[in-house]
Amino acid sequence: MEYAEFLKGLEPVILGLDRSACALERSVYWSIPDGARRTLSSSYKLADISDDYFDVEASFQIAIQWSNDDGPVVQALRIECVYYGHFHATNPINREHAKKFAETESWLLFWPYVRQFVSDTSARMSIPPVTMPLALGPGDHTYRLQSKTMKRPKRQKQLKPSSK
Repeated sequence: MEYAEFLKGLEPVILGLDRSACALERSVYWSIPDGARRTLSSSYKLADISDDYFDVEASFQIAIQWSNDDGPVVQALRIECVYYGHFHATNPINREHAKKFAETESWLLFWPYVRQFVSDTSARMSIPPVTMPLALGPGDHTYRLQSKTMKRPKRQKQLKPSSK
């Protein structure tokens, strides 16, 4: 069976969060300097395979960090999550096709879930939601942050009751 035929026969059955962890150094986060970097790391692997199904494990690590003059790396925020995907396919499944799909194409299915998880989790930490790129394939990625987006919110003025 050709790879294109294999893809046509794929049916995602389960795509879900398996486990997660996060850490926020609040005092460090609100003093992020210019030049801080956001690192994104993702990996996708074939976790299990049978005649009519296979499983994919997708791991993600997101960090906001920096270092000063050859000093230690200071990490302000870290979010890690692992997603699980269970797929049915035409029997018997070609192991090489399942491995290729897991490592090169499954990210298209997992990425929207990861983007939502990171945005929602960071917002629940009472910091501005961390927005992930629209599409970013497997591997390690680093880009600079603009610290203007990391400033502590200003206090809201209290409204006085109207005397009317």
